Amino acid sequence: MYQGDTACNRLYPPHANPYIVAGMSVANNMVKYVLKPINPKDHGVAFSAADFAALHSIFLDGVCDPTKNSLEQRPLMGTWISFGPA
Repeated sequence: MYQGDTACNRLYPPHANPYIVAGMSVANNMVKYVLKPINPKDHGVAFSAADFAALHSIFLDGVCDPTKNSLEQRPLMGTWISFGPA
């Protein structure tokens, strides 16, 4: 990802953003996420019953599932299909 002593990292130092902190791809090509139920085991910390209830009240429909493609995401039609009239 943004690790290592590379020329690119020296010229353009990486900065965190919510996607990277959440573990998402640096491609940042997700528009609308597929949702999944909240699973406390996904977070690596122990939630109290009150904490889990608070999370559930905030994320009623679930949380982003980074293992799934964006909703309605379509493959590219091609690369550099045209620069204009031929």
